[in-house]
Amino acid sequence: MKIRGLVVAAAQSGAGKTTLSCALAAAFRQKGLRVGTFKVGPDYIDPGHLSLASGSPCYNLDLWMTGSCGLKQSFARGCVGKDLALVEGVMGLFDGTAGGEASTAEVAKILGLPVLLVLSARGISQTIAALARGLLDFDPGLSFLGVVVTEVASARQERLIFPAFEEAGIRCLGFLPRRKDLVLPKRHLGLVLAEETPLETYEKLAALAREFLDLEGILGALKPFSPPTPSPLAPVGRVRVAIARDEAFCFYYQENLDLLREAGAEIVFFSPLRDPLPLAEAYYFGGGYPELYAAKLSRRRDLFDNLLDRYQQGAFILAECGGFMFLNRELIFEGKSYPFCGLLEGEVHFAGRLQALGYREIRPVVSNPLGETPLRGHEFRYSTLKEGESRGFSVFDAFGNRVSTFGVVAERIFASYLHLHFGSNPEAVKCFVSRVAT
Repeated sequence: MKIRGLVVAAAQSGAGKTTLSCALAAAFRQKGLRVGTFKVGPDYIDPGHLSLASGSPCYNLDLWMTGSCGLKQSFARGCVGKDLALVEGVMGLFDGTAGGEASTAEVAKILGLPVLLVLSARGISQTIAALARGLLDFDPGLSFLGVVVTEVASARQERLIFPAFEEAGIRCLGFLPRRKDLVLPKRHLGLVLAEETPLETYEKLAALAREFLDLEGILGALKPFSPPTPSPLAPVGRVRVAIARDEAFCFYYQENLDLLREAGAEIVFFSPLRDPLPLAEAYYFGGGYPELYAAKLSRRRDLFDNLLDRYQQGAFILAECGGFMFLNRELIFEGKSYPFCGLLEGEVHFAGRLQALGYREIRPVVSNPLGETPLRGHEFRYSTLKEGESRGFSVFDAFGNRVSTFGVVAERIFASYLHLHFGSNPEAVKCFVSRVAT
């Protein structure tokens, strides 16, 4: 199977990578192409927008969390049945952990994909050509399609920039105008969720791409290649896993769901905001925005009681960040107290400012649902735990330094502030399904 692919990258965050990537995905989809989308790094929110723009799940590509082999497997899963692979980068092109590890540039080289460079025209004109030239020449191991300029304020600014590109020998593939009506709004964790964005937004972005970008030039410059072949897990048991998914709990790596299914899990989704608790052998509460729905969640006493009963009867529980917050006794948010599940005894305080951010490796020290080997993930939180306990694990950052966080790892529960990527340790998924099945 041959497909085509590209990486959308920028000089820095905020240049319009997500807007351009969504516009390209939606425009190529309207042309009849089956577009697979990917996001470099640990982010959850951008993938939601890319999924809606392309009409298919978006996969994260994170070199630090999964390593090179795992990254290729993530890419392979997302390429199945697709005509085009569109990868949105993270931060600036060469930004990553120490030594540039896990940068967009490294991912592009591992996958052998060309880069479409995005540069913002805000506060700049001819100098943008020098910036582009420096990025294009910085790493000889990268190949480039050309440049797209975003946030162009006027036709005059475009007339200043284009000749500078021509003189520098840079191929310009389009100018996107500055449009307030097509700026995706933000909140404390990043952009607002894709589910909160009207679907017509992606149609407008597709129209913008058709009008202002050289779509045929971009597509025509992409050379067909054979993507890697997925290596699915062998099933180890049959279990039912109920996964919380609604406006409050919506942060899941697509590959985590794939790996659970491959290992033998039957997945059923439910809404803690609205639905009764499904009957299952295991429950998975992902991250999201439970604080924004605290009042409604706090009224779900029936759900709390049923989950406590199921846990006492032997059910297993996975919980990450917002899901971990939900399992605790109480949330303090904007000066108000909201009773939560109570399976854990902690009191969660939403601080209103960033409390922790970065890659994490968690090393369990007790028997637990995911086994005793390390897993990698990411922590990004605005809340902290008071009056609760943390036990059963140690945590280290990307540089190997021990860091503190909150969570409980025990025989039938694995709950913490970390968003885990199961691609970092697929054997942990097999261990989970096997232990739940016995």
